[in-house]
Amino acid sequence: MQDFLKTLERCFEQPLPSQQAHNDMLADINFPKNKQKSEASQSSVLILFYPRNNNIYTVFIERPLYDGIHSGQIAFPGGKMENSDNTLIDTALRETKEEIGINQNKIKISGSLSQVYVIPSNFLITPFVGIYEDEPVFKPDAREVSRLIEVPFDELLNKKNISKGQVKAANGRSYNVPCFKLKNNIIWGATAMILNEFIYLWDSSN
Repeated sequence: MQDFLKTLERCFEQPLPSQQAHNDMLADINFPKNKQKSEASQSSVLILFYPRNNNIYTVFIERPLYDGIHSGQIAFPGGKMENSDNTLIDTALRETKEEIGINQNKIKISGSLSQVYVIPSNFLITPFVGIYEDEPVFKPDAREVSRLIEVPFDELLNKKNISKGQVKAANGRSYNVPCFKLKNNIIWGATAMILNEFIYLWDSSN
């Protein structure tokens, strides 16, 4: 864990690759722009790293199926900023507590990544990276999470897991998009863009 933390610290001492990393995972889908980016709802997500089985892991959530834009999608814990949140870090920590049930006071924020604008939902997402130094016991909220997907850190870095996959977008159409294939799951869109930027940072810090 200590070597991991030292490299993570170096990650946030350098400029963010933002657009370059995002473009690699950008899905070629022309969503109608009903609203402007300046009108977007502020939101945040958390890439959470923690120890398990003598390795470092991160966790994704799968959204339940519902009549909405992000139905069934795989994402990092997170959501929309509420009036009770003083900062977007507060939002990420609160949503992580609500969705996967771990003690937010034990999460140490290491840094933030570039914002990602999601056209269909009109969300502007700020990603944060956090560390939970104990092995967590998750308590997912069944209303917001259909299942958890825990992935070893080494699998995130394996370039063989970057591919293209068939997905159904918010407009109901199917597309072949760049993605991460992790544990037989397709991770694409904003989540893939966020993850790819972190991997860019990590690779350049080693």
